[in-house]
Amino acid sequence: MFPLLLLVLANMLTRNELSAVRTVLVRNQTEPVLVVEGRTVRMSCRTEKQWFFCLWYSPRQDKQCAIQYNQPERICSKSNRTKLIGGQDRCDVEFEVAREDHGKWMCLVNDNEEFNAVKNFVSLHIGVEAGMGINVHRGDLMSREGILRLVEGESVDIKCYANNGYPRANFIWLAPIRKNLSASLQIFESLLKQNNSSHITSSSQIARYRPEISDQNKTISCTIKQEENGRTHFTRTFVFRLEIQKRSALAASDGLLGQKVSFILGVIVGVIFILLFCVLISVFTMKQRKHKTERKQESPDQDFMLDTDQSTPLVIKRETLSRDCENGETPRWASQKYNESLFSSPPTNIEKFLSAYASPPSDRIVYSYLPSDIVSPTSCHAMAGPTTMSSVT
Repeated sequence: MFPLLLLVLANMLTRNELSAVRTVLVRNQTEPVLVVEGRTVRMSCRTEKQWFFCLWYSPRQDKQCAIQYNQPERICSKSNRTKLIGGQDRCDVEFEVAREDHGKWMCLVNDNEEFNAVKNFVSLHIGVEAGMGINVHRGDLMSREGILRLVEGESVDIKCYANNGYPRANFIWLAPIRKNLSASLQIFESLLKQNNSSHITSSSQIARYRPEISDQNKTISCTIKQEENGRTHFTRTFVFRLEIQKRSALAASDGLLGQKVSFILGVIVGVIFILLFCVLISVFTMKQRKHKTERKQESPDQDFMLDTDQSTPLVIKRETLSRDCENGETPRWASQKYNESLFSSPPTNIEKFLSAYASPPSDRIVYSYLPSDIVSPTSCHAMAGPTTMSSVT
């Protein structure tokens, strides 16, 4: 409840400050007058005699003028922003300050006796509060808690900035105090960026901080001030408490983490290798089974003693031998006519003996010979095996 009351009081004071009218006497001041944006200002031009004509000229090139007989009467174009207020020895203009009002103002008055013209100038500067902040490159910045966690010996860059404000910001750094008097901050030159269309500027500054274990629980701060002519108009301070971790402890934790990661990766790689090995074995086994099946399908169960793609004259079917044996007969000569060109082997002695009784050359016969001393009715059962064959012409 109490903090809320303080906040309400602060807002009321701020509103009263902004609503209060600041009066500026225009007497050709050499130093500029700064008025905060949003406040109401009343610029007054004073004369020793009663004036007859009064003119105000602004940086916007607006003209506000009046003629005074018994009382001031406005004769120039009216404006909703400005209000012209006159008296016998003064001519004032009142308005709410905006950024466009930044610059030189002029007041011109003529007295009602000699009609001498008197000019007075004043430089009006409009103060604008900048957007202030801080950035930390590297490290774990906890902005809500105001804690900066760092590792001993590892440098970090801290950047303070003030964007889009006037006057230009100045930066003040406060670093932890060390017993060895070593410099903990290396402050670089501030950077300034000017807005081309107005008087607004943006500025920043970087400080490089190298932590030590002795800085534990100490603070580091950056104060931003917008000052002009020795007067501070806006200010803000950023403070962080330091938490410094020893490098050895961090290295040990990193080493343990690395071992765990290596072990997990090794297990994963081993499992993948085993799975691949099992897949290869399965594929190889399936191919072997498929090959055996195809070989069985390609070898038919035939009753031929010889199996060739072309018919040959030396084939004797077993069924013929079986039939002769069943009839009690000695297997006979089996003959079939073939062309002589089918045989390339030289004739045997039996073939030469029988050549005298052969048919004409154009009608040659091929004989399959089974000697009678080998095959007999009583030994037909022994002919289940391969037979001896020869050919004659």
